[in-house]
Amino acid sequence: MPGRKSQRRRLISSFYQNGALWGLGNGLVSSSLVVYLANAYGVERGFWTSLIIATPRLIGVLRLGTPLWIEKVGNPQRFCVRTFLAANLVLLLLPLNSWGDGENSEAWLAMLVTMWTVYHLFDYFGIVSLWAWIGHAVPSPIRGRFIGRRLAILNACQVVSMILSGWANIEWRSHCNQVGRPEDIWYGYVLCVCVGALLMASAVWPLARAPWLDAKGSQDPTESTGLRQIFAPYGDRVFWRFLHYGAWFSLSNGIAGTAMFLYRIRVLDISYGAHLAMDGTSQGIQSIVMPWSGKALDRWGGVPVLTIAQVLVALSMVFF
Repeated sequence: MPGRKSQRRRLISSFYQNGALWGLGNGLVSSSLVVYLANAYGVERGFWTSLIIATPRLIGVLRLGTPLWIEKVGNPQRFCVRTFLAANLVLLLLPLNSWGDGENSEAWLAMLVTMWTVYHLFDYFGIVSLWAWIGHAVPSPIRGRFIGRRLAILNACQVVSMILSGWANIEWRSHCNQVGRPEDIWYGYVLCVCVGALLMASAVWPLARAPWLDAKGSQDPTESTGLRQIFAPYGDRVFWRFLHYGAWFSLSNGIAGTAMFLYRIRVLDISYGAHLAMDGTSQGIQSIVMPWSGKALDRWGGVPVLTIAQVLVALSMVFF
């Protein structure tokens, strides 16, 4: 039906627009930024850095309950829009926690970690519902290419905002040092959080305007969901192999993550702007490769592409 094809093109365009705006905002807000913000406030212990990195991932286990929440709201689209808006509202409130007298840094850091974690919880709910929506709307024969293009757009926009943010923070840091007020560097980080949150909130608009469209033969996402259905995949041996892979990868990545952050900040004294420049270069290359990766997924499946990518990721640690 021509009308259905037109609706699908409009929906896919909305997903691309969402990815572009979300990428612009997300390039300004990251765990790295919050770690630098905490360090600018005078944090000297790696314990709080570890919490900033690890706690959002720990709370992410609760995303298992997303189907139950989607059922209460009605469909993935409405739930997706509401949870993304809630996430960015929390993120906008986070900078308010940065103003303090500096006498109770423990309480300040506890609140920072809490708000950062709550933001991620809502964000996880939104991401799960978004991918559920994409799974129902985008036909499987073109899904890999669609994902590759969307992620390429998202990454490219992230790189743009990371470059601008890095340049602005380098200039601000230089200014603070020149006027003899290096303790004011954190103002630059707070500005990044505010602008990033507003951009990611604006990314909800294309999703709110998008038509709801199921792929032909897809399951009705609003049908009743119970706890047994949520945990049913855990009875599948193939799914357990996938979980073992994910758990081992996360454990290995987590062991090195905190040490890498602290080594960059404390030992090498790399500024946040330089940190963004390095990450931006990496993500710029990813944007070039992603459309090809999407085509490869449609042609050969996920395992060969994932295996090659995993080998490259493992080798990268050798050069750190």
